[in-house]
Amino acid sequence: MNSAKEKNETSRIYLSLLAAAAAPATVISIASSHLGIWIWAFILAFALAAFFGLPLYLLCKRKQWTQWWVSLLLGASIGVFPYAILSLHSLIGSGDRSSTINGKTTHYVINGIPTMAGAIEYIRPLFDVGLLGALGGISAWLVWRYYGFWKK
Repeated sequence: MNSAKEKNETSRIYLSLLAAAAAPATVISIASSHLGIWIWAFILAFALAAFFGLPLYLLCKRKQWTQWWVSLLLGASIGVFPYAILSLHSLIGSGDRSSTINGKTTHYVINGIPTMAGAIEYIRPLFDVGLLGALGGISAWLVWRYYGFWKK
């Protein structure tokens, strides 16, 4: 039978996963002015937290790396790396990619080689998802750290 301490730790982990998903999902739904997107953002954030965050948490706990800044950095990494890999196709490939706004053409890829504008277009969203990941990481850490604090 599980001890009370093990049950408490399990509850802390589950609530931390929920917080890691709920915080960025809430920011996305508020920023988009469309509350219906919340559930989809939550599902995606929860999947990232469960598949990447939970194993990293268990590894960090074993190594006693439980400081807030570790969660912040790992959360940002969990936000950035999947997006960076999935959007890499925008920089790789043959041909040209450009857009024209008000008669001004901006080239993103020329002959399969990214331009500076293409690199900026690729990197800029990484900051956004990195901030959302960092928010998820710090939210998880706050719940994990202070869960049950008011009971003492």
